[in-house]
Amino acid sequence: EDVGILAKHIPSLKLVVKNASPPSDTIEVNESILHTLFGKLLQVLSSKRTPVLFFIDDLQWVDPLSLALITALVKGAMPDLLPLSSTAENMKNSNQFLEEDINVMFVGSYRDNEVDDGHPLSKVLCKFQSDGSINLTHISLSGFTVDILNEMLSESLRTPLRRVRSLSEMVIQKTDGQPLHVIE
Repeated sequence: EDVGILAKHIPSLKLVVKNASPPSDTIEVNESILHTLFGKLLQVLSSKRTPVLFFIDDLQWVDPLSLALITALVKGAMPDLLPLSSTAENMKNSNQFLEEDINVMFVGSYRDNEVDDGHPLSKVLCKFQSDGSINLTHISLSGFTVDILNEMLSESLRTPLRRVRSLSEMVIQKTDGQPLHVIE
């Protein structure tokens, strides 16, 4: 049933797991159960030999439930839940998930001009920064300068720097040096 619950929230999972039976209507799925199931899924998909890179784009638009899930997964704070079918054997093994390694690297991107100190993402990142068990690296990307763009265009076009300088200046003027716009 766990896979069925996940497949309900991740429809493409049905393509990989053919026998994902839909969850019973009697099972009430709450936020904690979903966090645990997503954690179990990452645990199954990852190993020391095959780690997983989990990339999340546009975090400036993250909703509260997704942010809570991301936070729980990053911190490894999976609640100590009884499995949905709570037999005595399952109850005994319910902590097994918490004890096994999850080999996942989380990478998130967001537009820093849209995330101020009051944004929920900023608050979570501050908590991560203060937590000594989480290795958090912040990389700020800025637009191209005329000189860097000039080098890039010179190499791409196999043309001397001085010959592409006016093109570089025009591209910077039109794109403000934003990499996505420059490449387009």
